[in-house]
Amino acid sequence: MHQELRSAVWEAMDAVTIRYRNILTLRCFQDLSYAEIALATGGSELQARLLFFRAKRSLRHQLATRGFNKKEQLLPALSLFAALTASQSKSASAAALVEASALNVSAGTAALGLATTKVGVMSLVALVTCITAGVAHHSTSTAEIRRPRPVLQRIKNQDTTLLDLLYGPDVRRPASIVKPRDPDGNGFTWTNRARKGQAEPGADLRELLVDKAELDLRVLILPAGHFLHAHFPNPIVDAPGPDILIAGWTRPDPLVEVFGAQPSGIPLTHPVELSDTWGRTILGYDLAVVPPTLSINTIRITGIHTHGPHQGFELHEIRARQ
Repeated sequence: MHQELRSAVWEAMDAVTIRYRNILTLRCFQDLSYAEIALATGGSELQARLLFFRAKRSLRHQLATRGFNKKEQLLPALSLFAALTASQSKSASAAALVEASALNVSAGTAALGLATTKVGVMSLVALVTCITAGVAHHSTSTAEIRRPRPVLQRIKNQDTTLLDLLYGPDVRRPASIVKPRDPDGNGFTWTNRARKGQAEPGADLRELLVDKAELDLRVLILPAGHFLHAHFPNPIVDAPGPDILIAGWTRPDPLVEVFGAQPSGIPLTHPVELSDTWGRTILGYDLAVVPPTLSINTIRITGIHTHGPHQGFELHEIRARQ
């Protein structure tokens, strides 16, 4: 059991790329902030955050292929490994992984050496704790609602999903909802997906799209011809992959345009999308089609149909890179 477990752990570490091992070591073992990691590696804080997300998913996948196929199994497995090897002599530091990477030493050799020492074993346990920890600061009064799992569809050339980005630290909700258009003059309607009730009048746009709690399943109904503008305090960042994320129910998708100082909107198409276990469709839009000289801070979302149980697109989330 000792040999099989140790082998599974170091083989997983061996399969992770050098860049991923470095970011895992700096973030989980040495407890550096993203700003400190950016300073140490010569990159930006945004790059450090994105790399850490990808590194976590990569290591989870490598451990899953070796029998640890549930997140909750990872920590007990490595805790057992710690108990079996706690009597080993010699001490090691998790920094050995970074040093081995810098010297192009086999990651398998480095991790195997690390995993045969008490300090090394506890570092591995700390790493899995870091990887498997849930988001403790979020809460909801509806106990049965859980954060959705993605139906995996990876962003092209990236080891991440739209769900990672949607809940990532650099993708935020708008600061305000402005210039709504309601052609019939009856106001916007809303419904609560958690209760699957009827649409109700008197939608509070700020409460539904700006200030809502993460697990709040209330949605705004956008029928054909209705639109709103989501305004962000800072220009939306054009980074690799999707820069604007819109989540909701009922196809077809709304029309999405972006505005800056220019008088007319620039329409966007979504190159990637994902469905999660809530049944939402998460749409990812890239600012690559926008001239780099334009500073974009406003998104217009327009309903284009009256399909579905509530006769319109059910808008749940608007987020953009900030």
